[in-house]
Amino acid sequence: MVWNPAAGRRKSGRRLRRIREAFRRAGIPLEETPTTAPGHAEALARRHADAGAAAVFCWGGDGTLAEAARGLLNRGAALAPLPGGTVNVLARELGVPGEESRAVAALVAGRVLAVRPGLARRAGPAAPSGAPMETGAPAPAPEERLFLSICSVGLDAATARRVGARTKRRGGLARWAIEGARVFLGSPAPELRVRITPAADAGEWSDPLPAAWAGVGTQSRYTRWLPLFPGARIEHPDLVATLAGPRSRFAIPLVAAAAALGRLPRLPGVRVARAAAVRIVPAEASADSPPCQCDGDAFAAAPVEITRSAGTLRLLAPAGYRGAPNAAPAR
Repeated sequence: MVWNPAAGRRKSGRRLRRIREAFRRAGIPLEETPTTAPGHAEALARRHADAGAAAVFCWGGDGTLAEAARGLLNRGAALAPLPGGTVNVLARELGVPGEESRAVAALVAGRVLAVRPGLARRAGPAAPSGAPMETGAPAPAPEERLFLSICSVGLDAATARRVGARTKRRGGLARWAIEGARVFLGSPAPELRVRITPAADAGEWSDPLPAAWAGVGTQSRYTRWLPLFPGARIEHPDLVATLAGPRSRFAIPLVAAAAALGRLPRLPGVRVARAAAVRIVPAEASADSPPCQCDGDAFAAAPVEITRSAGTLRLLAPAGYRGAPNAAPAR
């Protein structure tokens, strides 16, 4: 088990004891390796997989899970997500119980999904209008980030950049709420242009679409409550892109309210589409390009290109997991 000592804060000792006891009752030997720095979960997970582990349990938030997933890509060991972070989007989407002993029991008796995580890449300059993006060609010295749930550009990503890993560990959801309010009240919404390669017609680009916020999901929910990416499933090869415009700082609250009410595709100015690839660029070149966030952690500034990873991850889910609804969103 790879675990993040910063997860769970004051209750972490008690929660870890329950996890250890659950493995003991199941008769499964457990090797524990705590992380010591951002990015360490990747190296630890890779080490366990190369040593022959059948599964690497990961206790921490979505960012720690994404790190571990990078270490397990194209390897035989399965990633087993134990909810230990602030939001736990992936674990909730899979139906992993929140209580530690029940979570261990559900995953030990679970099934393995073969999934291709999302991949965000720092892109080069925007392609001319109407030109296709060569998604298979690497950009010079690309910066890449794997994600298991969500990638977005907008004021939420600006909040993630402002919170930062260290502040997030200290403050949890309260810190997110405080910094989110400051960003919302003090920052204008970015002006974005988004090109979508539709899933059913992957060789052609749509016209660039204006947006104040753009999100891409491998699963249906953004945070634990909002189905912002209807029909998305982590085991399905398609992504689901949701765009909100025109430029307004109220774009995210409006989209969140519409998602909560189940009226997201009907909201004026919102586009929801199944996608093979998404390219998000600022409308105008600027020294302060809007940032991107992946699974709650700040990533490079736009422009970014988002696809599914070419590599495969084995992901352990409870036996009862059946995925998100199959209904495809409107284009």
